Amino acid sequence: MSFRYIKAKPIVQSTSVFSLSEIYNINTEMPEFAILSATGVQIGPWIKCKDFIHDCIWGAKSEKSYTMFGFKYVHGTDPLPNLKRLHLALRYRGTSTNTLNQILINPKKTIENLEKKLGFKSHERTKFSRIIENYFLIYGSKKWMTASHTVSFFTFLIRASLNNTGGRIGTIGKTSPVKKDCYYYRGGSEYYKLLKSKGIEGFEPNWTSAKSVGDIHGCGFLSHTSAAYQDSGKLSEKDDWDF
Repeated sequence: MSFRYIKAKPIVQSTSVFSLSEIYNINTEMPEFAILSATGVQIGPWIKCKDFIHDCIWGAKSEKSYTMFGFKYVHGTDPLPNLKRLHLALRYRGTSTNTLNQILINPKKTIENLEKKLGFKSHERTKFSRIIENYFLIYGSKKWMTASHTVSFFTFLIRASLNNTGGRIGTIGKTSPVKKDCYYYRGGSEYYKLLKSKGIEGFEPNWTSAKSVGDIHGCGFLSHTSAAYQDSGKLSEKDDWDF
């Protein structure tokens, strides 16, 4: 399968020095995200915890400044995150440029196959850049910005599929470079069933209902899945991906 990549310029990297409280801090060689403005300016430092991404989107949409686990966003001073695309960079320290070039195709195939299955139109789909220095850029579909939990699921899939040579969600298995993502995999299966049955448009945006960053930080795909199935008792006994 042949894929096209978009042309992109290097990002303007942040000089911010934050003391982040992340459960992944002890792992210095793992994938990290950068949150980007529409013009490619990094907001805050490189991050291992992907929940900081939907925090920042909430800050921009609610026009509120906040500090959460060491990540500080000052509305009106810091650049705005891109609200038309889920604009991110991903670097994988400890991985050579040649290796990164080889594994980039894995999340690209996984996401593009999923978006086709979900009926995203061609112009709505996520785009990827080639490797720039030691990272690549992700221009996520705006559809993934519907709610904090859709952002959470999208970024989980990007990270979990880095070593997924099968190119489908169902082939991720235990290939993720982050062990916790293997643990999250079953929850991802349940979330995918909700996504498939509702369609991404069937989810209610939760940006304005969250009154503080604390309300939004933990509202990822796992917590949304747990809430949806809390009273139904319909959690599967095994992973249930159909592609």
